[in-house]
Amino acid sequence: MDSLTLPRFINANGLYSLLELLSIHRASPCLSVNISELQRVSPAGLSTLCAWYHWREKNGLSTHFAGKDACTIHSYLERMNLWRLCQPSPPETASELNGRFIPLTQISHQTGKLGEQFAECLAPGGEDYEHPMAGLYDASYYLITELANNVRQHSRGRGFVSAQTTNLDGYVRIAFTDAGMGIRGSLREAGFDWAQEGDDTSCILQALTSRVSSKGQPSNEGVGLTLSTKVASLMGGWTMIASGTGIVTISPEGAVNSSRTLPGLGFPGTLITIAFKKTLAAEFDDKLLEAKDMEGLLPPGGFSANFT
Repeated sequence: MDSLTLPRFINANGLYSLLELLSIHRASPCLSVNISELQRVSPAGLSTLCAWYHWREKNGLSTHFAGKDACTIHSYLERMNLWRLCQPSPPETASELNGRFIPLTQISHQTGKLGEQFAECLAPGGEDYEHPMAGLYDASYYLITELANNVRQHSRGRGFVSAQTTNLDGYVRIAFTDAGMGIRGSLREAGFDWAQEGDDTSCILQALTSRVSSKGQPSNEGVGLTLSTKVASLMGGWTMIASGTGIVTISPEGAVNSSRTLPGLGFPGTLITIAFKKTLAAEFDDKLLEAKDMEGLLPPGGFSANFT
């Protein structure tokens, strides 16, 4: 049996190290994952572990989590649904969505309901138009529903989402993962000629282009991922997308970095993780209009906010 030990911290700075480890051991027939040293894990880390486990399970590979008793955050991992979902047939019932740390949730066809549940947790009371949290509620609902729909429609694998908000740094963090065919696989299946020869990184970059959709072409789809990442940057946020061996990050200034790659077979499926500032989410409606304008998606002559 092969083994790997998870690092102490799986946060923004430690996410690449986790992805690297999981890529190296992706195809190990029988693997023990030691969590005894784990002390902190982000929503992206939780979602990544869960999707990776399910890809291995789907492909007949054995995965065992060891060191649970020695892990100081074992009960936290249980509350966040990691153990409940990391089994071959996860039950439909799970920990309730409430508080600042929203547990891992499997994505179903009811993405609108999922968006409402997450938004209510991240921005309590924000469903009321004049509430101070209304902008954060709308931003959370938009990102959850848009990206969850992407996962549901294109992954052909189990998809998961988790989120977190803290007052310490003022950021909201949302992460989506799936155990599907990955961005390159879905674009190849859609019949894009350039995807047949392109690598994972180039396919991620193309997927960020407006109106590139894995539903095939011609298409009026393909703006969900583009606008989600654009509006996240406008809200002072960072985005990371990992699929196969490709990794792309987008800064708050909109700078795209694709210089890093993952070893071996890379990460199965796709990871999308976004962190944005709660204070700037208050202006979500304006930010979304700005993102659409930047992508040339508004009608000629612009758009008036007085008409909805």
